Amino acid sequence: MAVFWALPAPLSPAQLKRLEQHRYSAAGRSLLEPWLQPYWGWLVEQVPRGLAPNAITMGGLLLNCLTVLPLIACCPSATEQAPFWAYILSALGLFIYQSLDAIDGKQARRTNSSSPLGELFDHGCDSVSTVFVVLGSCIAIRLGTNPDWLFFCCFVGLFMFYSAHWQTYVSGILRFGKIDVTEVQIAITMLLLISAYGGTAIWDYKPKAIVCPGTTGRRCLGRLEANHRDSGAEIAKAPKPTTLPQRRRSWPPMKEFKPPQK
Repeated sequence: MAVFWALPAPLSPAQLKRLEQHRYSAAGRSLLEPWLQPYWGWLVEQVPRGLAPNAITMGGLLLNCLTVLPLIACCPSATEQAPFWAYILSALGLFIYQSLDAIDGKQARRTNSSSPLGELFDHGCDSVSTVFVVLGSCIAIRLGTNPDWLFFCCFVGLFMFYSAHWQTYVSGILRFGKIDVTEVQIAITMLLLISAYGGTAIWDYKPKAIVCPGTTGRRCLGRLEANHRDSGAEIAKAPKPTTLPQRRRSWPPMKEFKPPQK
């Protein structure tokens, strides 16, 4: 009896044949990768050999998504201040996810279970995790106060991920730059920790202007006064002249009149 409600096959026979022919190839090294390789090598040795690499990948994905959910619940519009523990939890989840994502391939080679399907599963989980990583970083800096920048950052994060894998599909080589996903993930982890320590208002800080002579100085002074008004501080101003002698003293000096020379 045919089952009409069954889902179609996710991959066609032609796609499955090409997947079997795929061989993983990577080129390039990022700045932090040589420093983190000893840590990743030590970490994979602590993992039991019986643990499947796909289980490591799925565990990292679930951990990353679950630790970002408190931030999303506390800051639905990315303009609120979440409790400090939510930022620490998200930073910890991202760091553990980054570590597990780095050792799942090592575990596969260690147990001689590498396969193109495992690589496809790994990249599929990374595509889901990228959404939560971008949302967490935008919430950490209250980017919802500027919806245009919020959309831009979300779009760029997803577009860069898609472009990297499109390049791999065309060239057959996954290329890493000096500043790549590892550096971005570490930077977002530090960003979350800074927000946990100083609050999201720390990203709204504006440095004080330096008063310079000339027209530029007047512009800088105007910005400084505007910042004071925004912060609620009162600027001390000289009292306005009320009597006629006071007004005369406040007038600018008149230029000396010189008759035209013949």
